[in-house]
Amino acid sequence: MLRAEVTQAHVLPRTISDVLSEASTAGCSRGPTTTYAWTLHRQTILVWRVKDGIQAPMRRLLLDQLPRGRIFVKVIPHSNSAAVTVIACTSGGHLYVWLDANFPAPPFSQQLFVSADDSSNGNAGDAVICALSAATAGSGSSLGFMAVIGTADGSLHLYHGSQNGIFPKQFHKPAPAAGPTPGMLGAFGSVVKALYSEAFDPLHNVQRQTASAMGALQLHLQPVDGSRWKLFVLTPEALDCWLLGAVGGRHNGEQLLWSYNLHGVLSVAYKARELSILAFAVSSGSISSGTAAAGPTHQQSQVYVWTTHLGATSRSHQHALSCLTLQEGSTVPEFIPALSSQTSSHVLSLESTADSTYRSWQVVAHNALSSCLLLSPSGSVLEWMSEQGPLGFLGSSPEHLAISCCGPVSNGVSNWLLLNASYGALEFKPSAAVPQGVPEAAGDTMTPEQEGAALEMLNKTVYLMLKEYLAGCPYRDLAEGLADRLARLSVFKGSQGRQLLVAASSSLVDQLAKSGTGVVSAASLRGQLQDKQIRHDLMLAAFQSGQVLQQVSPQQCRAVLEHAEMLAAVMAVLDWQRDMEVAAAELASGVTRTQVAAAAAAIQAAGILSGEGNAGYDAAASPGQHWEMFFSRPVVSMPALFEAIVMEASKVRSVLRYLMLHQHGTTPHA
Repeated sequence: MLRAEVTQAHVLPRTISDVLSEASTAGCSRGPTTTYAWTLHRQTILVWRVKDGIQAPMRRLLLDQLPRGRIFVKVIPHSNSAAVTVIACTSGGHLYVWLDANFPAPPFSQQLFVSADDSSNGNAGDAVICALSAATAGSGSSLGFMAVIGTADGSLHLYHGSQNGIFPKQFHKPAPAAGPTPGMLGAFGSVVKALYSEAFDPLHNVQRQTASAMGALQLHLQPVDGSRWKLFVLTPEALDCWLLGAVGGRHNGEQLLWSYNLHGVLSVAYKARELSILAFAVSSGSISSGTAAAGPTHQQSQVYVWTTHLGATSRSHQHALSCLTLQEGSTVPEFIPALSSQTSSHVLSLESTADSTYRSWQVVAHNALSSCLLLSPSGSVLEWMSEQGPLGFLGSSPEHLAISCCGPVSNGVSNWLLLNASYGALEFKPSAAVPQGVPEAAGDTMTPEQEGAALEMLNKTVYLMLKEYLAGCPYRDLAEGLADRLARLSVFKGSQGRQLLVAASSSLVDQLAKSGTGVVSAASLRGQLQDKQIRHDLMLAAFQSGQVLQQVSPQQCRAVLEHAEMLAAVMAVLDWQRDMEVAAAELASGVTRTQVAAAAAAIQAAGILSGEGNAGYDAAASPGQHWEMFFSRPVVSMPALFEAIVMEASKVRSVLRYLMLHQHGTTPHA
């Protein structure tokens, strides 16, 4: 499902699990400190905070009519406030705004545009709206927002909203078609001007004079300061950048900064006969030139453009990721061919059955690393980072619905976030943030740093699987790629690393209880053993799903399986002892209290044997502590039980010999 190191698994809320599996539209929205997810179910938009997990309160936002076609939704968490603004716009031109979705108030609702082919229906059949982007506006307790809507005719409409109202403005309308064809003299002048510009103007084939007249494929609104925003407009032919401003509900100017001839530049770069622009993303801050822990940062942003093209001689389409840099104060972005990457043909085969009616390609840029994440309509996850060059394939599942970049974690670097219909929201580390400098030991040994990292990875994988298991969600696929991640830590390089897996299994099974008071009951012992059984079974499932068992020797594999058998045997001993006590009390099955006492003595003796060598253990302690030691260390106590039974049997035989000597006065035969 996902070949990456998952660090957090946020379980889906109970009310959303069944709905999300049928969802055709879903998304994630990152705020300053938290991330929200949303999905559309019939006429209701369901919004929840990701980190709240299974107990997350659900915001149910009702539309006044069932949307037909595509719907654009933006969830805007506000800084310094728990408020969250939700903006939705149907492809038919109906706008809905919930200024604070935490309160059950009806939305601002208005039909903005009507299709010329279906003017009588408020929810138009033909798509009038083609793109939507929004961002916060204002500061402090102000719940302001700035939204831009792109229409199919190429127009751009600005909406500045707050508690004082929503103020619309159309700031871009494509110019009408050109007039009559110029005469011979005018045409000759145009040719001369074009030749002069191509010879002496380096931006002639790069910079456009006017904004694109085509409908937007995607919009990205990026705050500059409290009253200004940059708007990036991706169209089938160009990438435009506008500077927008608004103060107190009044728009104070919209300026086209540049228009980049994206289609022309990429067509030449890839020598393409045909080229289609699919999606793009813009990094939101300064980009580090290296990994998370290294390298200076440069005051530049990066634009990642995802395209498909047909080469000059090729018969099949190829996908390509193109990287453009935006230096501070530069006139137009700069295309960097060295950072561009084309995919292998397997991605195309995964897209052959994709339904692109409601789902399209998603691209998310990392806010601090030179890296981006991509999600295809069919659920393929790809990652690109500048240090690796080619795109990395992280897995595919039709249940992958949306991607995002979540807030900073403990090390200061944001994780990727993947919304899955079964597993919930999965956080995983960007490849550029995974430490690559773990020191390696010479030969087949492992360093202490490698051992610690491997054990932490195993424990975290089991913990995440346990979290999903307890919530009733699938869990096996969380261990996909575990063997590859362990191999990077030299676990399978020699016998030391492979034995580490056996030691991890033994440590989980032989984990001592926290109390150590000696006051134990069958119920508490049963709870401890059941918890160990679940965790060890999940570790076995992780080894199996992560292709780990294939990397160890048969003897080591047998040792891990024997740990599970010993754990089950200890549980059977507990059940057997309880059943014997019940039978003796009821005088059933011929079980006597003497037999029960003999069994208890064997268990106590085994507990004493299994406690030998354990720090802080006192052999003269209470019998309850001996029992607790026996049931807490199955790997040690089960062999000790057989030894204790032999010891008890020897005592019984000695007593019998003594009795026979005194009764018959002869020495019995052995």
